[in-house]
Amino acid sequence: MWLVRNLAFRQAPEETGRTKVKRRVSRLPERNSLSLVTVAIPTYKRDEYLKEALESVLAQTISEFEIVVSDNANSPETRELVHSYDDPRVSYAPLLENIGLHGNLTRCLHLGSGRYLTVLLDDDTMHPANLEMKLITLERYPNVGVVHSAFDYSDAGGKIVSAKVSWMGTPTPAALESGRDFIERSMTGGTRVCVSSAVVRRAAVAHLCHDPRDGSASDLAVWLRIATRWDYAFLGESLTTFRVHADSASQALGVYDVDGGEMSMSTLALVETIRGAKMRFLDEYGTSMRDRAELRRRARDSARTQLKKIVAAETLGERKPWLTAHGLYRAARIEPSLWWSPWSAILLASSVWGKELFDVIEARR
Repeated sequence: MWLVRNLAFRQAPEETGRTKVKRRVSRLPERNSLSLVTVAIPTYKRDEYLKEALESVLAQTISEFEIVVSDNANSPETRELVHSYDDPRVSYAPLLENIGLHGNLTRCLHLGSGRYLTVLLDDDTMHPANLEMKLITLERYPNVGVVHSAFDYSDAGGKIVSAKVSWMGTPTPAALESGRDFIERSMTGGTRVCVSSAVVRRAAVAHLCHDPRDGSASDLAVWLRIATRWDYAFLGESLTTFRVHADSASQALGVYDVDGGEMSMSTLALVETIRGAKMRFLDEYGTSMRDRAELRRRARDSARTQLKKIVAAETLGERKPWLTAHGLYRAARIEPSLWWSPWSAILLASSVWGKELFDVIEARR
């Protein structure tokens, strides 16, 4: 608990951000260990972004961390970049063969020796106080397994396009959230935790992996499994930056669209992936949950809501009923309850009368 004893958890409101950082740094005790927290960075031939990621970690307001770069390309250029940092806290861990995104993410969950761990994607960055603020919370609340935060969106060049973003799904997210509440709320949407914004206890991920069956929702599956044993904490301050660009893994998978700072499910395949990850989780852990049927209902309702929005966005502008019917057929193969949902009739009617009918009915609901 040394961090809590030496750092004030809450600062006086009149202090500026710069003053707060200086005060926190001045109160850090001298320690020999360099690895209170491990920062694992999975990478694959993105040295320009990786350099920014590394420098953002080295600029942290605490120094007791280690950085391990897990290179899935075993690239000479990446090796040279990492070795250019004359810092014993920075190490290079190449892979002799490409084990894929999920394999590299799983490897990162188990690299290093820190009591705490964060996986920083190679195209994302940390704000200077990121590690310190989250470690304070983890040391203060021993039942919390994951601390995550709001973050900023940036474009490929690093320009902030939306600040203080949260995926929590509520206007005023709770600072502390039981694992049970986290699971229930996760059933009604997509992932609620941005990977690069999360710092976790090593013990919370000791036996976990990113399952390729969960596809682009493998992070959601990991968060759900952690929530069976641990609570969550959320910090409303933006402490990391999520870079949105054409070469990012999420964009390559067609995962998200960014609209006014909001991330939205943009494809039927993504909804199917998220629904599948939730159902696999409930199949594995649901037998110990008294209301597994209710959690399944929430997951199905969430999928149905996203699917009907996607079908509406993709087909209603054409005013072609056969096109909407085909979209409904594809969506109902993912979530069969759409076959008897009133929304199927509403969508078909809107394909004849115009999207305005769909918008009016949805607004009233």
